[in-house]
Amino acid sequence: MRTVAREQQKSRRYGVIKCDPLVRQGLDRTAKHMVIPYMPMLIPPINWTGYDKGAHLFLPSYVMRTHGARQQREAVKKAPKEQMQTIFEALDNLGSTKWRVNKKVLSIVDRIWSSGGRL
Repeated sequence: MRTVAREQQKSRRYGVIKCDPLVRQGLDRTAKHMVIPYMPMLIPPINWTGYDKGAHLFLPSYVMRTHGARQQREAVKKAPKEQMQTIFEALDNLGSTKWRVNKKVLSIVDRIWSSGGRL
């Protein structure tokens, strides 16, 4: 990434960055294969009660992503519930935070997609 423009208008400063073409090509190639199953939910998530008990109703959810690290996964599973309670409460709080669509960004993305552009 590199900065291509900087401006200051009234009391607001902002800059524009441009992605390196090689990075952009890599993102374009890999984005085709990305699957994002965990979309925002319309109903409140299930409260966390264990390593794999909480959040999404029908998709597997884990209190921590361990990326195949068996020892790390087992350590989290064996942790005393009292020790994990604060973490569960924090995740419940995050999961129940309402989301909304940024309509300004959505309209820009819609225009890009309708003109054949990709993100």
